[in-house]
Amino acid sequence: MDQLESFLVSLEVNQSKNIYRFDIFVIFYLWIQVFTVVLKLGSEDTSDFNLNAPLLFLIGGTGLFLLIFLFDVIYFKQRLAFKNRITPLFIAVILSSVISYTVNSRTVFIGGLSASLHVLLISLFIPAIALSCSSEKRVTNFLYQLNLFALFNTILVFITFLFPNLLSSLSVGEVSKGADGTRAFGIIGDQVGWILTFFSSYALFNKRWVLFGFYTIGIFMAATLGAIGLWGVVLIFFLWKYVKRTKNNIKIFAAASVPFLVLLLLSLGQLSKLTAVQRLTSGSIVDGAVGHRLMSYSLGVSNFIEKPILGYGFGTYSYINREKYGEIIDKGYETGISHTIFSNASNQYLQIAIDMGLIGLFIFIMFIKGIWIRTKLTKNYILKNIGVWCLVFILFNQTANWLSPGSYLWVFIAISIGLLFSEQANHKRY
Repeated sequence: MDQLESFLVSLEVNQSKNIYRFDIFVIFYLWIQVFTVVLKLGSEDTSDFNLNAPLLFLIGGTGLFLLIFLFDVIYFKQRLAFKNRITPLFIAVILSSVISYTVNSRTVFIGGLSASLHVLLISLFIPAIALSCSSEKRVTNFLYQLNLFALFNTILVFITFLFPNLLSSLSVGEVSKGADGTRAFGIIGDQVGWILTFFSSYALFNKRWVLFGFYTIGIFMAATLGAIGLWGVVLIFFLWKYVKRTKNNIKIFAAASVPFLVLLLLSLGQLSKLTAVQRLTSGSIVDGAVGHRLMSYSLGVSNFIEKPILGYGFGTYSYINREKYGEIIDKGYETGISHTIFSNASNQYLQIAIDMGLIGLFIFIMFIKGIWIRTKLTKNYILKNIGVWCLVFILFNQTANWLSPGSYLWVFIAISIGLLFSEQANHKRY
């Protein structure tokens, strides 16, 4: 008994020094995701609970965090600033799974449940990062490690764009070639363009021009329309809020932009030949980016109308469509209709409305409001601008779903929210 008391006392003394180091766990998780593909350690499909290395690591790490966190709450009365603003959304996800059990078939329910569990596990990154990044040194090191991850993936995008066949034997040279141009994804698929906007934003607000240009070229090589739009909005916000203050800053920015623009035009050709422009102007209803999303929106709205109040249940969309349109999906290659039209609504707001109804959509909007309030209150310059990226992404990303299993985007949004609610967000500067 004395030993237990002394152990608890020592924990209480060290608690002020912060026993959480799950920032390291998040970094390891990202690298394990990457090397699972390279080394073929398991299934690359992360849409369900396939037992691969990243998922096992995720379950183990978040489980350990949850145990420590619950002990911290019970014994040390740990309190989190975000619980009233962030947690209602995830409670709604859990309740939505219960609703799914009552209105859907067993197959649809199990599929939705696996999606819910995966999203909730990633959601634990929020308190894990908030509690782990408790000092200037930890935040600096964490952002440095994240940038190494981004640099690695950007280099892969460069290589796969310029030399498409060089790394194909290692399954890291994912390149998409079509009538609307060439797109390079490196190793983590078409999410790479979105993810690089996080890092280009970080480099921009910290005035690291070379790094900003490097990430920007990677974004254009990936040619994800929504990501390019997000990059543009963040750039406009930067110019409006920061650069306009002094003429010197404008000159510095202009000078740094010239070589970047020249390199961009030389590497990608004339504006009319840019893959992103070709994708935007493509008129084919089957292959065109605009046409594809219009079909997704139309199908999504029809599903929403059927259950507008509570929805079908979180994560059930693709399974519901499989039951409804299975024959069309199976004949997709014959009809020319992409199966991805049936997998998600290509819009996070519409997807939430379909999955959790108008009630869930309202809770989701309150979730966004919580992030906006915290970003506004954050004193730390660097973390505030990470919050700006997060808000711009959520508000202006109307072409993709990110609150889904296997989404790198949700990982980086969870990281952003965690940093916003960390202790360092209350300090003006590192």
